[in-house]
Amino acid sequence: PTAREAARKALDYLVEKELRGCGKAPGRCVGQGGAPDAGSAALAVVAMAEYERGTKEGRYLTPLKDVLAYLLWLQEPNGDFVHIYEVDRDLRSPVRLLYYSGEAALGLIEAFRVLEDPALLEPIRKALDFLTKENWSFFGSQYFFGEEHWTCIAAHEAFPEVQDDAYLEFCESFSAFLRQMQTAEGEQPYGFEGTYVMGPFLAPRTTPVAGRTEATVATYKLGVAMGRPNMVILEQIRRSLAFLVRMNYVPDSSPLFPRPDLAAGGMPGGLDDPVVRIDYVQHAGNALLGGVDILGDYELGPP
Repeated sequence: PTAREAARKALDYLVEKELRGCGKAPGRCVGQGGAPDAGSAALAVVAMAEYERGTKEGRYLTPLKDVLAYLLWLQEPNGDFVHIYEVDRDLRSPVRLLYYSGEAALGLIEAFRVLEDPALLEPIRKALDFLTKENWSFFGSQYFFGEEHWTCIAAHEAFPEVQDDAYLEFCESFSAFLRQMQTAEGEQPYGFEGTYVMGPFLAPRTTPVAGRTEATVATYKLGVAMGRPNMVILEQIRRSLAFLVRMNYVPDSSPLFPRPDLAAGGMPGGLDDPVVRIDYVQHAGNALLGGVDILGDYELGPP
């Protein structure tokens, strides 16, 4: 009940203070200034849909449909999404930003889970087809990836209504790409086991580990659902979750804090950054929750 009340208060604030008209675009949108973006709209839909799935209250169905109309309007014929709409200029901006297309795909899927509208299945398929096929069909694309954790979360959440072997193959390839950067127990640099190291000069950050673990958890679960569990990815998940457990603040974990008990449960930015931010906690918490029902007897070690 405490969590439900906190979520309701947050969503009431979103609906009453942040949602607004979108100029010539349909529905309602959310974002900074006169340039409401696809990412903000998508995560607003995800939040309202998750609340409705958990409570069945119907409290946010109307604003959810309003923002969904805007999100569908942002979708291009090839399945991708316009990331920024400049309201005053009535301009669908060509600017591309990390995460937004994957977040938008997830927004459509979460809306479908609540509304059960079969008309959403084709936009969902187009979005996932673009993200896993067309977006990476160019010379040299096999040698690198972007940040695709939202794509793989979306591919898992869309199953079984929207499925394709290509979605799993793409996400397994993304997981393999990440493993090339992951450190294992006994490997240098010591203390970084389970992280994704990007060169010798940057300390690993907590949130990239957490976000990528969200993707590998979703990929493993999609493989299980499709009858193709990947045990290599499961070990990859175990390593990353062990790092997150080690990073999680406990009441006596930092005597440098004036009130270490108040830091308990928080996640720092990294080994070189003790600051706790809401998205650090959210991504790490979601990664840990995702691993709860798949790790079984795997040992993560003490925090």
